[in-house]
Amino acid sequence: PISALKYYFAVDTNYVATKLALLFFPFTHKDWSVKYEQDAPLQPRFETNAPDMYIPTMAFLTYIVSAVLVSGTQERFTPEQLSILASTALAWGVIELIVHIVTLYVMNLETSLSTLDLLAYCGYKYVGMNAALLISLLFRKFGYYLVWLYCSASLAFFLMRSLKLRVIPQNHSPYTA
Repeated sequence: PISALKYYFAVDTNYVATKLALLFFPFTHKDWSVKYEQDAPLQPRFETNAPDMYIPTMAFLTYIVSAVLVSGTQERFTPEQLSILASTALAWGVIELIVHIVTLYVMNLETSLSTLDLLAYCGYKYVGMNAALLISLLFRKFGYYLVWLYCSASLAFFLMRSLKLRVIPQNHSPYTA
């Protein structure tokens, strides 16, 4: 429904800057809990830890443009590459989302995550991919791999901390199997 999508796009400039800083430097963040008001999570503009769809959507579109720009600087650009890259990235995103949903179902994990939450968390990877691609324009392969490694580690840390409270609640005993 449109009302559900409105929640995920309720952001402002301050939120976007804070969330991007959190994605790049999650090691400095302390409180990872999402605040609620009347049994509903606060909108992303009021809660930094809330998932949003604005940053993943813009990062996805920027990724397509950045990847085409990098291939253009390497003199490998063709107009078809734009649509091929977009459809391939979208297909892999759908596959990733399906894998996450099936994994939660198979492991019988009760979670408060909706499909749009999972989609938002899956889309945050494009922020680091954009940074790595844009750094590769200046520092070639060495810069690309260095930024890719750092962004991968920071995204893994961000996702572990963000999803830990949503997938395994505090009052739930850990699995021993």
